[in-house]
Amino acid sequence: MLLSSRFVWMWWMPFVAFWLSLSGALLGWVPDAVPSLLFVFNLVYVGFWSETRQKLFAEMVSLRKEFDKYGVLLGKIREADFRSSILKSAKDRLFNDSGSADKAFKRVSRILSNIELRGNFIMYLVLEGLFLSDIMMIRMLLLWKRRYMSCVGGWADSIADIDAFVSLGNYAFSHAHNAYPVVSADDSIAIEAGEVYHPFLSREKAVTNDIVLKKGEMFIVTGANMAGKSTLLRTVGVNLVMANAGLPVCASRFSFSLMRLFSNMRTTDDLNRNISYFNAELIRLEQLIRYCKANTYTFIILDEILRGTNSADKLHGSRLFLEYVMNYNVAGIVATHDLELSKLETENSPYRNYCFEIEMAENVIYSYKMSRGVARNMNATYLLNKILGEIR
Repeated sequence: MLLSSRFVWMWWMPFVAFWLSLSGALLGWVPDAVPSLLFVFNLVYVGFWSETRQKLFAEMVSLRKEFDKYGVLLGKIREADFRSSILKSAKDRLFNDSGSADKAFKRVSRILSNIELRGNFIMYLVLEGLFLSDIMMIRMLLLWKRRYMSCVGGWADSIADIDAFVSLGNYAFSHAHNAYPVVSADDSIAIEAGEVYHPFLSREKAVTNDIVLKKGEMFIVTGANMAGKSTLLRTVGVNLVMANAGLPVCASRFSFSLMRLFSNMRTTDDLNRNISYFNAELIRLEQLIRYCKANTYTFIILDEILRGTNSADKLHGSRLFLEYVMNYNVAGIVATHDLELSKLETENSPYRNYCFEIEMAENVIYSYKMSRGVARNMNATYLLNKILGEIR
């Protein structure tokens, strides 16, 4: 009914009746009390629509800021001269014969601006008593929703696509010294990177590492606290994501095979869901197994498996999990403090031991360079003794 011609008459009749009576009163044809009564009637009549009005206005006004932002972005996109076929296609989806996004957002913004005028009590009395504006605003918003609301999701996706590509382009432009990745011609290679480092580190200060990891291999990385194990995991993971997105990576060279990525880092407990840290760890590892089963090839990154249990149980569980997961098409890196886990490397096995070694001197010296083998020096006891000595 709200979008039918009957709805128009429900606004038109009291509107015309009021203005005819007002004209008649000014000409002396009808008593002055008539337009006054009709003015009050209009206010009461509009009040009957209060529930519909409040729901609709609350819904649309809450979107006002978003619509305004989209309007600004759409203006810039309309002026842009894209050369990429992907960006041209996204732009065409925003401005076509079925409905121009910028015009639609400008229209709803004007409607919402008029609605906000009602916040002033005097303006409310004038607009409702003289023009029954709420009823027409309801109709205008409903018409807008019927015509454009189904398009808003697609418009938002197109704007997001353009925004993402612009961000990627800005990154590539600002990091011209980075190397573009290539898909490896050697199908046995998972990742082969030279002088790779984490994107959050400056190129001048970063300590780089070389990595050659084949499919079916698992690197077991040991080392002291703060030696660089977790940073290596993030370095490989983030650069792999960047490579799959077509971005230049933080390396002098980077080749890789197309693989899915699954990581297990920074697992947390959840008191609201009654999930302990160890339970959360098990849930994540179960997800990993299911993910490996569902995908052709997976690159996995694990940081300290089963850290929520005791040492002996942790070692046994970690060995059991790694031996099981290597039955699938996977490659990856696992960082651990458990040196016993390095014994998995045997002749013709898929495991390879690497470490971040430190130098124990007056102060601990960190090289942040990954080398073949198992870490010999640990720093927890040394650093704690140093702190206790300073306190004494």
